[in-house]
Amino acid sequence: WREPVHLLKLCFPTAVTHPVATYEIPFGAIAQPVDGRENAGQSWVDVTGAVGGRTAGLAVVNNAKHGYDVSPGTPDGDTVSIGITAVRSPVFSWHDPRELDPDGFYTYQDQGAQSFRYLLVPHEEDWRGAGLSRRAAELAALWVSSERWADAS
Repeated sequence: WREPVHLLKLCFPTAVTHPVATYEIPFGAIAQPVDGRENAGQSWVDVTGAVGGRTAGLAVVNNAKHGYDVSPGTPDGDTVSIGITAVRSPVFSWHDPRELDPDGFYTYQDQGAQSFRYLLVPHEEDWRGAGLSRRAAELAALWVSSERWADAS
């Protein structure tokens, strides 16, 4: 990744209507509005609602990213979707709402090779029965063991 001042999201459409978005936070989970805005989360985000008249949902579990959104869809056919911020490259420590100097020298976040893993977890009922925290821990353990294997070769 060598793009300055860009954002890359992975988006996963769902078949859910009447969505409720839940994000993992330290020591628990919190419901947030389904409005397409970015929310911080730990290892997973879930959207649960109605699918064919039954309660069901989709969760995205990952091992390294912490920015998510759940978009409500549109009347013209877009569906409810889960987004995960894969890469974002603003200027480091840039907090002022002003234009960058075209002659300035800046360093940008998330430059270079990016690597992470994710799982898509469809489920019945709500997120509680899907074992999302356990799946996140297993994904993290798998990542660590694969990194050790790569270092040993």
